[in-house]
Amino acid sequence: MIINRTLILRITLGVIILLMAWVSIIHLIAPRAVSANAPTTSFSAERAMADLIVVSNEPHGAGSLGQAKVRDYIVEQVKALGLAAEIETSGSLANILVRLPGTDSTKQVLVSGHYDSNSASPGAGDDGISVVAMLESIRVLHASPTLRNDVLFFFTDAEETGWNGVRAFLKAHPQARDETGMLLVFDARPGNAPLTLGETSPGDAWLLNHMAWLPMPVWGGSWINIQERSEMNTDYDVFQPAGYTGILLQNEASGTRYHTSRDTVDAVSPRLVQAYGQTMLALTKRFGNIDFSTRSAGSDLAYFTLSLVGLVAYPYWLMMVLTGLGILSLLFFIVFARWKNQLSWKRLLLGLLGLLVGILLITLCAQLAWGIIERNQVAVEAVESGFEGSAVWQAILMSVAALFMIGLMVFLSYRLGGIHLAVVAPVIFLLLGFAFNFMTNADNPLTTPWLAWPFIGGVLGLGVLLFIKHPVLKVVLLSFSALLVLAVALPRIWMAAYTREDAWLTVLVVSVWMGLFAPQVEAIFGQALSEPTNG
Repeated sequence: MIINRTLILRITLGVIILLMAWVSIIHLIAPRAVSANAPTTSFSAERAMADLIVVSNEPHGAGSLGQAKVRDYIVEQVKALGLAAEIETSGSLANILVRLPGTDSTKQVLVSGHYDSNSASPGAGDDGISVVAMLESIRVLHASPTLRNDVLFFFTDAEETGWNGVRAFLKAHPQARDETGMLLVFDARPGNAPLTLGETSPGDAWLLNHMAWLPMPVWGGSWINIQERSEMNTDYDVFQPAGYTGILLQNEASGTRYHTSRDTVDAVSPRLVQAYGQTMLALTKRFGNIDFSTRSAGSDLAYFTLSLVGLVAYPYWLMMVLTGLGILSLLFFIVFARWKNQLSWKRLLLGLLGLLVGILLITLCAQLAWGIIERNQVAVEAVESGFEGSAVWQAILMSVAALFMIGLMVFLSYRLGGIHLAVVAPVIFLLLGFAFNFMTNADNPLTTPWLAWPFIGGVLGLGVLLFIKHPVLKVVLLSFSALLVLAVALPRIWMAAYTREDAWLTVLVVSVWMGLFAPQVEAIFGQALSEPTNG
């Protein structure tokens, strides 16, 4: 009976962790495409895909005949609704502006996406997805109750040749910044990686607070702001220095179709278009109904998107405090375990060496395997390295690495005791986080959510092993510890499969991160859940 109860608890903990892993990434799975028969008040990816076939029929670089055809199509679709499409020219540039008046506008919501393509590309992904999402959103908003604020849809020209359409708009409308309460810039790439919240304007507390808890099929986190705000990649990076308050949303993908003739409709999933449309409408409606006169300046917030919840934002100081408490708790647990003779310095050192050597070997093998996989792919000319299906192979290698790490921890736990691995793993994780921060000038690991929360979860798991004796309570608390390790970091790791062009870094991150599950591994495969034979 005791053995059966212990086995049930082990299985229960394992199943809970697997379910939490699945829930952690479900917001990265694009929603089902809505059919063309849906009411006009609902975004339909099927209707938008019909637009995309026309928009991406041929390359339409700035100033080309192909672009003139796309411009005419956009204007025709808008006029068919009885709305006005204004074309603003500046030399050879031609921006398209479509305004939906509000009932009592405080400031306008500016929704932007570029309608030119790279000169060699039909541009279905870059940026046809945004264009057709804007067209369908205009149809939906026109058929829906009018929003309080004006909404200005801005189809920008010449993004691919230096963001010149936005530059011309800013020069022609210097007052537009003061007239705009919220800027939503959409960009895209061919491929079907999830939609991401790429950038926020400095002092993002106000806009993040309004976006908080809004469920969207979007991944995002504040760890990328430092790098992204210093780069020039999209129209947003022209708007932001001009003082606009807003965000950039885009998807990520490997570069095998990017800026090539292979950026066609078959490279775009209707589900991704549905995600773009639902996100565009959700944000436009949210900011289209608020009073912009109450907007206030603020500092940057730490934030991340969470499955079933939406965007969560909070002050950086709070994250620093929580991580600081995690470090102090880790030190206390080490002292306590040593005092109780539960910790051996020799076994701690062996655990450290065992994990480091194992992680190094797993990473090296993964990179060697990646080289073999890459050599066996059909060569495809691309702007960036990578190959078709590279995201799948990345996911396979990361999954195999995770399994090997579990096996390594089971072996080391059996030989050295799980408590030693539970001490060593958070230390390795945090130190490598600081090393990465030092080498790349990345965000502070003490305040970066996908680093800070897993570290706290790993420390909590160690505390459970040390202080909690009741097996059922131990399962509950170890499940919560696993949730902290999983919920923020797993989506970030999942996204890395789409954006990396080799395997060593992704597998290294997965291997180090998996070490934080040492308490759960000890509970499932070791003696942590065993009960005395006397009951």
